[in-house]
Amino acid sequence: MSTRVRERRTGRRALRTSVALGTGMVLAAALTACQQQDEVTEKVTKATGAYPARVEQPSPGFEVALTAIPLVADKRLRVLDAENRVWAEPLEAPRKTSAYWAYERDETLLKVVLAERAERPPLAVSLWADGALVAVDTRTGTVRWRARSGDAVGGRWSALGRYLYDEGGSNTDTRLRVVPGDGRPVVLVDTGSGLLAFDAADGGELWQESWKCDETAATTSSWVATHAVVVRESCEKGVRLLDARTGRRTADLAPEIPAAWPRIGEDGVQEPTLGEYACLRNVCDLLTFRLGGSTGGAKALYWWIDGDGRPVPLEEGQATPNAEDQPFGVDIADEGFTLVATDAAARTTAWRVKTPLDVGGSRSFNDVAVTSDAVWAGSTDWKGEGPALLGYDLKNGKQVACGRPAGTAITHMATAGDYIVVNDIALDPAMTAEPEIDGDDPPFLMMNPRRKSAC
Repeated sequence: MSTRVRERRTGRRALRTSVALGTGMVLAAALTACQQQDEVTEKVTKATGAYPARVEQPSPGFEVALTAIPLVADKRLRVLDAENRVWAEPLEAPRKTSAYWAYERDETLLKVVLAERAERPPLAVSLWADGALVAVDTRTGTVRWRARSGDAVGGRWSALGRYLYDEGGSNTDTRLRVVPGDGRPVVLVDTGSGLLAFDAADGGELWQESWKCDETAATTSSWVATHAVVVRESCEKGVRLLDARTGRRTADLAPEIPAAWPRIGEDGVQEPTLGEYACLRNVCDLLTFRLGGSTGGAKALYWWIDGDGRPVPLEEGQATPNAEDQPFGVDIADEGFTLVATDAAARTTAWRVKTPLDVGGSRSFNDVAVTSDAVWAGSTDWKGEGPALLGYDLKNGKQVACGRPAGTAITHMATAGDYIVVNDIALDPAMTAEPEIDGDDPPFLMMNPRRKSAC
């Protein structure tokens, strides 16, 4: 079933809709008196078939070419996006399958996130360049609510999930995020001058937070924990923590340099930094304060953000409260020649894998993705014999897979649920260019590689 909606752009409030019976058209009228005259047309295609079956474990060897990096909803659907469209397909359906549901809008899409709800299918929440927020029920394809995040957000859609400006861009897109809140999620929008929080249940605005610093001279960043939002501004010392549902300032954290640490500037020791650590699915419940450069043997300090949004110090050797869920963090070190896995709960190095030495000096590991049981790494020239996709056991670093891509070198990797997503066309490793989106030659592969060694 397809329904077209004409929405009048308004100020920052949820929209009320009235249905014109028999025409299939819905006119969204403003709740504020300050109305603009231009209108936006959207097309809603609701789900008509049965809800796809759950895929509890990815099928061994599953692979499908896609035009976008998907999100996995309820282990049943892959949610995809394009410049003007969000849609869902059965999770392990073949390429060019019919959409289970779709939402289209004659505006530029910026980003889509999933808001996981307790005992209900998640919502696919999309942010659009005109400031609109639209939440679609992933079970039915029904629009559950519409809201406004302001007049215009800026930037444009990215197939790689980056924040693109008119020129250049960064490798992360923080304009739209979700604070999980144990089943009561909050949708968070970065407007460029502050934060706006919305209740994922109905789209109601919960709170606003403006940046404290002069925008022209300050650097501001923020990240989300399970129950809190953490803000760091260069004109303030340390970070401030905000309750995700009220916006109330729950705590400030500005640690002093311990007396036992080496002096800054000596033997390569650099200024310490306070930031997030060991994030799990973009949720960062750990904070760390550590020296830059050579640490001189100084051990980093850690805090756990509790259910009240307050930082609780962790003693050396004390496991994090979510130790059972916290995975190994994996980084590429030594200019691309070493994989380093860190036990995020114990905050210790779990294992290291060094590349073979016969690679002709080229960078061995380009990118890395971590699933529930394996670490996957892409190499441009493995053992001097061309591109490879390598798999390592998550717990001990033992190699469990090695395959040769049929196409180009794997330079971009992501995870979608327990699948990995890799580039299937040549992409700049430095992420300075967007892929060409061609339905006949999709740029991405969503896959669950077989655990076998063929190289």
